[in-house]
Amino acid sequence: MKTPALLLHCRRVDPEERYKLLGLLYICIEADYEKFWGKERAYRFTHSAVLRECMDKNIETTYVAESYNGLLAFAVTTATEVLYLVVLPQFRGKGVGRRLLSFVEGTMFLGAHRLEARINKLNRSGLELFLSNGWRLSIHKETDEEVTLALERRHF
Repeated sequence: MKTPALLLHCRRVDPEERYKLLGLLYICIEADYEKFWGKERAYRFTHSAVLRECMDKNIETTYVAESYNGLLAFAVTTATEVLYLVVLPQFRGKGVGRRLLSFVEGTMFLGAHRLEARINKLNRSGLELFLSNGWRLSIHKETDEEVTLALERRHF
């Protein structure tokens, strides 16, 4: 018997569903940062950064990539910025992030000609995903806590 395709579809999330995704966002980011900073520091940084960003910025839309088994990945955006694109660890390296990013770009380019994303330098796979999808590096910013790379993609 043939195995069904991993990814069935991408869609926008209703605002009521959005808050369920924040817990998954914490888990994924915390796990990624724990490798570099240790569990406690990763927890503090993740929760404060995510809450601050979600409160300070006008979240426009949340998108999900789903399969028969449920959620595979999600993205949180403003009108012109991809704030988070998170692929659950067990689905990384399978093209799920690329497909969701392409869907998000297509939707966002309906109302914007320039998109932005900020990625921590430690997130090599995320950086490679955006760069291989046609994004380019626009800013390199360093603080005591992190190095942030700002990316942009234009659509004419």
